[in-house]
Amino acid sequence: MDGGYKEGIDLFDIKYIHIFEPTLTQADQKQVIGRGTRTCGQKGLDFHPLKGWPLYVYVYDLKIEKPFDKLLNANSGIEMYFNAMNDIPAITHIEIGYRSMPMKEYYGEYYYCPEHVLKMAKELCPNKQIAIMLNEKDTKIEELDELLVPYKKYIDLVRTAVAPNNLERATKLGKALKSSGFKVAFNLMYMSQWATDVEFIKKLNQLESEVDFLYMVDSFGGVYPEDVKEALNLIKKEVKIPIGFHGHNNMELGLANSLTALEYGCDIIDATITGMGRGAGNLKTELL
Repeated sequence: MDGGYKEGIDLFDIKYIHIFEPTLTQADQKQVIGRGTRTCGQKGLDFHPLKGWPLYVYVYDLKIEKPFDKLLNANSGIEMYFNAMNDIPAITHIEIGYRSMPMKEYYGEYYYCPEHVLKMAKELCPNKQIAIMLNEKDTKIEELDELLVPYKKYIDLVRTAVAPNNLERATKLGKALKSSGFKVAFNLMYMSQWATDVEFIKKLNQLESEVDFLYMVDSFGGVYPEDVKEALNLIKKEVKIPIGFHGHNNMELGLANSLTALEYGCDIIDATITGMGRGAGNLKTELL
């Protein structure tokens, strides 16, 4: 469990709790353990006449040997990852999550990336460009002064998820982001459908002065290396913007597709730690 789950949820029939990430306070640890000992929460388990319903709690310590011993200065697993990424020269940008106006549903801290998260990323990764993601369909231009501008000192690149049929609307958002002083990347989704959308491909040359990176996004994890090559050839005929590739691993082709993209002229590749991502996940940073 992480800090986001220490309160507000009930778990039932829990026999074991494993705490891998150290809690900051004893009270936090009690809250985590308390998830497994709610009133009557273990009634589905066998009752021991002398012990009742026993709950076994394991708290783990982690020892890191040199040359990674400096990671021990981290206060959490997240800080350890930031420290590690900062030391890898091939990684130029680190996207840490979304920025969003308040939503009714709970999406977690990294859907909003509050200021303390942005500040932590910038301080722990001084050698990298810090990026955040905007969901274009949920972001209004008039919200940027509240959502992004006050945090410009932390954010170097704003990436925007763009559906092909919303390209014109997204272009207006991109212009507003550029005028506010941010570098901009458009993550163009559904690349498996591009080959049949000639009009969309022709519109890409309108982005020449509006964005800094143009990403091909395999939203469904359904493309093959040959499809990546074809999509790159289509885009390069229209734009001179640096091109990126964002693959999903539904068919275990995230690495193969990414290597193909690099071979045929892609400028930047997305990868995630341990491949964590939507659906079957993304290309593993560790593999690349």
